[in-house]
Amino acid sequence: MLQHLLNKNEIQYIIYRAEIASPIVNKSVSILLDEYMETLTNLDYPKYKYTIHKLGEISRRIKSGVEKEEIYKDYLPKEIIVLLKTAKNSGLNSVTSSIFKEYVPAREIGDKLRRRIKRSLTFPFIMYILASTGFYFLIEKFTVIMSGGIVKVDDSVVWISENYPYFVTIYGAIFFILLVVIPDKSPLTKKVFNRIEALLAVAITNILYRLNQSAGSIIPIIIQSFNTGKYHRRGSDVKALSTMLYKAKYVDGLEASDMINAEFIGGDEDNEKSLKNILRKILKNKQEEADELSDIIGDTVKSISILLIAFPLFIMLYIIGSIIMAIMGMI
Repeated sequence: MLQHLLNKNEIQYIIYRAEIASPIVNKSVSILLDEYMETLTNLDYPKYKYTIHKLGEISRRIKSGVEKEEIYKDYLPKEIIVLLKTAKNSGLNSVTSSIFKEYVPAREIGDKLRRRIKRSLTFPFIMYILASTGFYFLIEKFTVIMSGGIVKVDDSVVWISENYPYFVTIYGAIFFILLVVIPDKSPLTKKVFNRIEALLAVAITNILYRLNQSAGSIIPIIIQSFNTGKYHRRGSDVKALSTMLYKAKYVDGLEASDMINAEFIGGDEDNEKSLKNILRKILKNKQEEADELSDIIGDTVKSISILLIAFPLFIMLYIIGSIIMAIMGMI
């Protein structure tokens, strides 16, 4: 499974580079993919066997005339497929390379941050396992003392000490679900993932406006790419789009106001109040916010580590405190 994911990342990277380079070097994407295949074959065929096979399959399908959004759907993010379909339906197949050139940098920033978050979250779990295991051996000794009647404590304290492994397992499982299974919905990490989605959503909006797409055509694309339908009430104008982005926390109030009050929609790009220029500025803001996520990720990891370790530590301190109180009562 892990190897398949790594191969998919390699294929994704090569497709990105081939699409962006195609108009620059004046070669078709399929020819560039063939060149990648030849290079990887000469470098280390056994290592890149799966990637080479898939690139050959993609190249053959492109040459046979299959639409790219159909070919790429198993390899590229959903929103890129949506962008390709939009370009095709609007008769803008010639701008495919521009879509990749404009969007891929933002997507790669997002992917890099997601990988960093996932790597960072392994640290709190390692600390939790080490701490809860260490506390377990201490609590085991206290349990022997309490069960043997050496120190008289409340039955509830004995019950807690005997069931300590179940408590820490359940507690750890809850955090595992929140941080590994649904990290984008967890209240502990949702803010970080929302910042990443904000960058991608604004990048898509910016690209589509530069392709002269209307707000009415952009709204369903954002909904389809980021599941923001619950934030869209009605309307298909810039106000409806801006309101949806604001409610999804992709833009702040001032940014949404700038979009709504823009004097031009795809008009004079030299005018600093044109919607296209406003979107460029908002995208730049989101890129700067993404750069600041490193500090937020670090603070989030610290908070999660404290929350994880606090539970088994509290149980151990409670048991020790109960034993001390019992001993003092015997004196």
